[in-house]
Amino acid sequence: MARTQSRRTALMVLGGTGAVVALVPIFAGQGGHYGAGAQHSGTARSHAALGTTHFDDVPLRDTDFVLGAEDAPITLIKYGSLTCPHCAAFHVNTASVLKRDHIPEGRVRYVHRHFPLNQPAMAAAMLLHSGNGSVDRFYGLLDILYTEQREWASGDYISSLRAIAGRTGVAGAEFEAILADEKLGERIIAERDEGSQVYGVTATPTLLVNGGRYSGNHSIAQLEPIFEQLT
Repeated sequence: MARTQSRRTALMVLGGTGAVVALVPIFAGQGGHYGAGAQHSGTARSHAALGTTHFDDVPLRDTDFVLGAEDAPITLIKYGSLTCPHCAAFHVNTASVLKRDHIPEGRVRYVHRHFPLNQPAMAAAMLLHSGNGSVDRFYGLLDILYTEQREWASGDYISSLRAIAGRTGVAGAEFEAILADEKLGERIIAERDEGSQVYGVTATPTLLVNGGRYSGNHSIAQLEPIFEQLT
């Protein structure tokens, strides 16, 4: 899996009247789907049994959108970018099975965390927080954005996202307001920075499975042996 260590910060107008502005650190690389090499905080330790870096404490936050039972034995946190095709493939092929089988069975709880790697991904991440702010809406929009990624993520992505917002009950003024929400933008960037700096996320998707870190698009067949070791 390719990685890059180039990073720059840009102040961009995202669209609308020109008043919609967000401070978005951009990661340069192959298609914008891979993050910069990041130093984690030293809270990790080698975990040979799981074959990856392991973190003893990965707390869920009040701002996380959590699918699944609180007492599920496995917590899977995915750091993803909404313009990353590998993240889309994981969502369509793997997360869908988790949502169909493992989550309803009480085996897994699942969290999507933001790791936007370019301007379209940042705008889409902000759109996830529109509407009533419920877990169902968040993941419903996530389904649409990943399933329709090829249609909206290139070209005039703002117009495409505005159309998706309209289809899901968010009128033009509310869409403009969500993209202008500087506190939300800062929170999304802080979430990505935590992934990079604390948990050593360098590529998308990256999974934290009960604290074990796995980079790349893992299938259910690849995750099942990991789950078996944890239950």
